[in-house]
Amino acid sequence: MMRVVIRLLMIAAIAWVAWRAIQALREGGGSNERDDRDDRALPAAPEPPTKQQLDDWLRSADREIEQARHWSDSEVALGVEEYTMQRATDEGLLLAQLAQRPERASQHALRMLQDPAQLARLRRRKGRETGVQRACRLIARHPDAAAVPFLCEVLDGPEPNGRDEAAQALAATPGRRALAELQQRGALRADHPCCEHALRGLVSAGRDLPRDELLMLWSELPDDAFEARRLTLRLLAGHRDERDRALFLRVAEADVACGETAAQCLRDWRGA
Repeated sequence: MMRVVIRLLMIAAIAWVAWRAIQALREGGGSNERDDRDDRALPAAPEPPTKQQLDDWLRSADREIEQARHWSDSEVALGVEEYTMQRATDEGLLLAQLAQRPERASQHALRMLQDPAQLARLRRRKGRETGVQRACRLIARHPDAAAVPFLCEVLDGPEPNGRDEAAQALAATPGRRALAELQQRGALRADHPCCEHALRGLVSAGRDLPRDELLMLWSELPDDAFEARRLTLRLLAGHRDERDRALFLRVAEADVACGETAAQCLRDWRGA
């Protein structure tokens, strides 16, 4: 999975380089009048990486990810701080490295949320995200019951940044308490803004909801809540209830957005 993520990041990097090259050509193309007015040398367009360079980079990244399996506790803590504070030069690689030590990364992220001074730093926005969002993301990879109070605080807080990640982490946390906290806050209702992320946490952790609750949620989700509807179908399919087969067949045949998910659920159902 991490290798796929890294390859996607590299594709994005290539696309960015290509876009810069096109921009440079456009700036340098123009009319002859511009060339007459300004005969300064145009900056050379960046060369896209060759296949060999990409292969070398991937092999190097694979080695670094493998080495992260043996990181000491202090190295994991440093990686968590660099990721949450957005100081890493290659965030995709760092995230893949931290995935090799998910339990320790989750514990260090929780300690940062528990420390008032660290929490104040995490709440500051830098770019599109806050450190709180990133800390919750790390906790979601290896959730622990000890994190429940702090995840609830983020979910209830005045700042919207981090609520989605907190809901996903709570849903993935084993035990009844985390699920009860989500339900108490209505995060598993169709009209809650974090509903999709809570459902994603349940699916990723292999957790479940009662069949009647899932059927009610399915009936209440709007037609354009595509991902939430797909996740609900996956949870419902886990019950393997013959009474639901007609619903899956109907969605597979008539629902463009969720049809493939319903069809895959039916194939898995038959293969079980």
